[in-house]
Amino acid sequence: MGSEASKSIENSFFNEFEVSSVYLSQDNFQYQVDGEDILGISSMELDTLDPDLSTQFLNILGYPEESEETFHPSQNLSSEAEDSWSCSPSTKSSEYSSLQLASLNVPREDMEMDTRVILPHLLEAHVEARDQNQIALVEEILRCINQKTSPLAEDPLERLAFHYSSQNITGNLEAHFLQQEASKNFDPAFRVFYQSTPYGRFAHFVANSAIVEAIPEDSEAIHIIDFDMGEGVQWPPVIEAISQQNKALKLTSIKWETEQQNSEEPKRNLSEYARSCGLKTTIEEKSFEELVTELKKLNKRGGSARRDFLIFNCMVGLPHMGRGRSRRSVTEYLNLGKNMIRKNTCNRGIITFGDGEADEKLRNSLNFRSFFDGNTMHYKALMESIESNFPACFSQARTAIEFLFVEPYVSSVAWMKKWEELRGNCHFQAGNGFGINGRRLSEEILMEAREMLGGSREASCEARIEGQNGNEMVLSWKGKQLVKVSTWGSQKV
Repeated sequence: MGSEASKSIENSFFNEFEVSSVYLSQDNFQYQVDGEDILGISSMELDTLDPDLSTQFLNILGYPEESEETFHPSQNLSSEAEDSWSCSPSTKSSEYSSLQLASLNVPREDMEMDTRVILPHLLEAHVEARDQNQIALVEEILRCINQKTSPLAEDPLERLAFHYSSQNITGNLEAHFLQQEASKNFDPAFRVFYQSTPYGRFAHFVANSAIVEAIPEDSEAIHIIDFDMGEGVQWPPVIEAISQQNKALKLTSIKWETEQQNSEEPKRNLSEYARSCGLKTTIEEKSFEELVTELKKLNKRGGSARRDFLIFNCMVGLPHMGRGRSRRSVTEYLNLGKNMIRKNTCNRGIITFGDGEADEKLRNSLNFRSFFDGNTMHYKALMESIESNFPACFSQARTAIEFLFVEPYVSSVAWMKKWEELRGNCHFQAGNGFGINGRRLSEEILMEAREMLGGSREASCEARIEGQNGNEMVLSWKGKQLVKVSTWGSQKV
């Protein structure tokens, strides 16, 4: 990979994310609840949610704002791009894309057909070797899969197989180079991905709506305990809603031992936003052990607990998060929430659980084959859904997003960890009730969620209510579940 090819990919990422940013209208993400705009992100003033991503992206890469290589929305469009995004690349962008494709040795048409024929057989052989615990053969097949596939392929299954096999290959220059280029553009890629796809926004909207509906009028303090705060994009709408109720808010983020992410910026942004809303807020970070000790003390102070409302929020495996979590940690956290709500007066609390992984559906897998097939179906559907939001003229933006936000979930290393957890019974079964009542999700929330999806470019997404008590809402794409949000706690009276 020479410097010229590196520059071409960098310019291509820059152009595509700029156009994606320009066409992400905040109007698509604004929802009305009881006449107040409290559960949309259109009114957010956080820097992390600034819709004008193109200026930020220019600054990150060091380009002048009037760069000749930028996309111009007023240019003539191809019919396919016009139908999808109403934009097309400039002539220079096409030259950059051609240069990059030549540099990365994308397979010719005859090679692509060969891969489509061979790949299913290689995956079948891999599964058989894994089921028979033939580790050396497993590694050799993975190397063969990686050599036969490309992260730039048109077929989502081929791209999935490439990412699945990449972590087992050392010296893979193509993957290493693209991963580096994608990582340079993490911030704009995160914003574009979160705002232009429904997965994270759907989960956050449903959970936030249930939380706001559940808060008792006589509560004086709200305590949100967040399993994985990440970039903090879920909480501004809730902060705004609580500020209108004249209640105090405490937000506790759990710091896990293996966590490397710097949480200072999200906490600072949320604090500034709460201050702008006039809300008295305490934002802190604690280890799980520290949290358990604090909640036990709170439970002993019965008088204070009657005026507190506990919110246990757990988001796991949502695509924009770009990382999975141990199901053992999830189970421990949700059991803590269950125990605290049951011990609290009148079950004053709520648990919201958003799950973007396929683990619950695969918990009864009898062997690695059924587990592998279920995961493949789930993440192939996710990649097809992402592709529908990033058509051909944005293929480089899609490639960056897949490296940053899909690969961590689909690598063979990640799947083996999941498989070991499932075999060890270390998983949380969301549908079993686990000791407290499911909190029914209202039709109003469902209608708002469907309105959100209706404003999305993704026409194949559907929202529906499930669960024995109507406490689950599912986001599916062409009939395949991608995200499920479940809620537990007492109904508001």
